[in-house]
Amino acid sequence: MDETSGGVFQATSDAPSVTLYFSEPFDLDTVRMSLSDEGNTHTTVWDSLGFHAGRMLDVTVSSRTEGTSVYTGPVSQRLLSGDPSSEVVVMPETREGVDSVRLDFPNVTAGETISLSQGFQANQAVPVVVHWPLVIFIAIIGLLVVCALPGSIPSRTRWLECTAMRRTVTAGVVVVLGLVSVAASYVSGPQEDVTMNETFAAYNDPMQFQHVAESMLEGHAWIDEEVPSWLAEAENPYDFDFRRSESLSNGEAYLFDYAFYDGRYYSYDGILPVLTLFLPYRAITGTDLSNNAATAALAVVATVMAVCLANALLSRFRRDASVSEHVFGMLAMWLCTCVLWLAFYPTVYHEVILSGVSAAEGGVALWISADADGRRPLRRSRLLLGSLLVGATLLARPALVLCSLIALALYWHRFFRKPPEEREFFGTSGTAALNTALTILPILLMGVVAMAWNYARFGNPLDFGYKYNLTGFDMAHKTTSSRQVLFGIFMYFFTPVIANCSFPFFDANTLWFTTQPYSDMMGTISGIIIESYYGGILAFFPFITLGILLLLSPKARTNLKRMFGSKLPLLLSFIAVAIAIFDSTVAVTQRYQADFTWLLCCCSLIAYCSWANARQENMKACHFALLPLMILLCVSVVLCFANLFATDRYAALTITNPSVWWSAETWFLGIS
Repeated sequence: MDETSGGVFQATSDAPSVTLYFSEPFDLDTVRMSLSDEGNTHTTVWDSLGFHAGRMLDVTVSSRTEGTSVYTGPVSQRLLSGDPSSEVVVMPETREGVDSVRLDFPNVTAGETISLSQGFQANQAVPVVVHWPLVIFIAIIGLLVVCALPGSIPSRTRWLECTAMRRTVTAGVVVVLGLVSVAASYVSGPQEDVTMNETFAAYNDPMQFQHVAESMLEGHAWIDEEVPSWLAEAENPYDFDFRRSESLSNGEAYLFDYAFYDGRYYSYDGILPVLTLFLPYRAITGTDLSNNAATAALAVVATVMAVCLANALLSRFRRDASVSEHVFGMLAMWLCTCVLWLAFYPTVYHEVILSGVSAAEGGVALWISADADGRRPLRRSRLLLGSLLVGATLLARPALVLCSLIALALYWHRFFRKPPEEREFFGTSGTAALNTALTILPILLMGVVAMAWNYARFGNPLDFGYKYNLTGFDMAHKTTSSRQVLFGIFMYFFTPVIANCSFPFFDANTLWFTTQPYSDMMGTISGIIIESYYGGILAFFPFITLGILLLLSPKARTNLKRMFGSKLPLLLSFIAVAIAIFDSTVAVTQRYQADFTWLLCCCSLIAYCSWANARQENMKACHFALLPLMILLCVSVVLCFANLFATDRYAALTITNPSVWWSAETWFLGIS
């Protein structure tokens, strides 16, 4: 490199280096310097913060007495300040008799400039730097714990007695969680470009729903994209090995994770996001709605539905709930809806899950609020809208239609415990007939819409098209064994979090199963598909387990019967396990947890409500029970946010937005 001015060097070749010589040898503990390449072209807004994140800095320390040691690491790993330069602190092992230090920049190309104008310092103490995002995050965690303390104002204020506070807190929670969800949907960058997947020898086209919207406006169900001739003529186009081989040999790649039927591409995913977002947007504007915007909108809707469901549950089963209990419920339900994880990767897979779970949660919330206390007359408008939303799950995640069974448990006391003439459902009166129709007919209507769409695509009203998916295995001929299902259930519920000592302190659980004896066991289970996975429900959401255990109290079970909810926890658990079994037949992947984790959260909240109601005369005991639940909830918050920085997840920040990842890594300088 040539020095153009004081401390500013221009690379004369790719991967240049600079060697700094010292007049006398000395013992070196740390190297500190300020680097900047702000004069170069930045590819993203994040890069303008300082030295490009992801750039490599190799520091070679030459010692007369001990030879040469090498430190290699991304420069932003030691980022301590952002604008205009990046502080770098390299901490090699202590070297005696050091006479020179060489800086290598393997990612810098000829013509670029590197500034060392701020100087080079040896054996300087690492400065204390306040990282405000981390400070704010810790403050919020602390505030949640304080909120749950027995003497706090939120713990002493009853939710239903303070309308102003109730509205303010609900709006505040929705705004904060909504903004976090929107930020998560944009932090990994746009997901719109068609890319080549070398592993599968196929194109990744994330604009699947945009293509469906365009096709519907043109009056047909298939996606108008060119199909390779070899794929159209294949005897079994679903054979992955065949597809990969033909794609490589013919030079014609296919669209990965699209349904292929009768010589044409289709989308096998539910159509609900298309009907609610992509189709109206294209019809009005004539352009495509971006996946980031669609995911952000759906994440906000999911946030609102999760908050509404939590408040409906607590208002129905614990009339004397405090503000603290409602705050706990809202945040717990949002976490268990997995909005944060789903929003982080704005793509078709997560859009359809967000829409399906939002519909299910919104429908159940309306059903609960329609039956305010189990005794007053039903609110039929909410009954109708709730059924429409639950039925709409057939247009997104069909397995979630099992949530329709929740109506049986909610309204059990209104028909099975009464004579036929007094029943409010399935009775002989006009009221019973109307209530029954308002509950069942909307679900059947949504079922008819789903069957019509299935028939338009695949000629069979009951064929949702999953088996036609061009994925990483032969979906059409995939078999499922009982061992595979049991293994999937074990993974979804019981696998631990695999922690390490380096940021982001996570390892994928798939690594755990590459070691014996687990690898031997997996080898005997054919067809098991495990994507990047980091831990089961009990590990990520420990408050669920503690909440459900409260039902072991006889008083809690007795109170639940008095509240007409004795059937709910068992039914919710049954539906959650049934959906998990269905998902296990396809794959074990983090996004599928959103289908059923929220059901277990409902079960946990109901269990807590019944336990607290049974001890209503001892409010101090209720408050102290809430505190460990809130602490466990804070643990879940930390785990869920930290998991976003995992390096082997989809849309990993180390690839999509490395500046954010490396900046966050510096929050833990000296730890990792």
